[in-house]
Amino acid sequence: MKKQTVSEFKPYEKALIIEENTSIQKMVTLALKHPRNRNLCVVNHKRELLGLIHRKRLFRAVFSHHVPPTSSIHELFTLLTSEIAGDILIRNVITTHPTQKIDDVIKIFIEHDLFEMPVINEEKKVLGLLSIDMILKEWLSEMDR
Repeated sequence: MKKQTVSEFKPYEKALIIEENTSIQKMVTLALKHPRNRNLCVVNHKRELLGLIHRKRLFRAVFSHHVPPTSSIHELFTLLTSEIAGDILIRNVITTHPTQKIDDVIKIFIEHDLFEMPVINEEKKVLGLLSIDMILKEWLSEMDR
């Protein structure tokens, strides 16, 4: 691939950014307005990335009364008592940065079965999202040349 680093894939896809105290209802509203985005990026007051909320996790939080009793007690309790983004976000997020080699990012996408990944700068601020669609479009355009 001719593009060697993440920064060469600018402009990144727009990230849906919310704060820790965003309500479930506001998250659902935002997610429905932007159906292509699979994740909500949760940031603190300094706009640093704290974690992600995937659409499926949001769905499970809204309909937690349908979560099977065989789920872990921790998950059930978290979903049943969740009211804001900080209650349901996933904190251990795989991210990338503009200088990372695209070949390394592709391996991460495959290893972790990801669709999109937040691109963050040195201050942990979200610059946007890099998706597998962006990489596939670049690959296809190179094949057409």
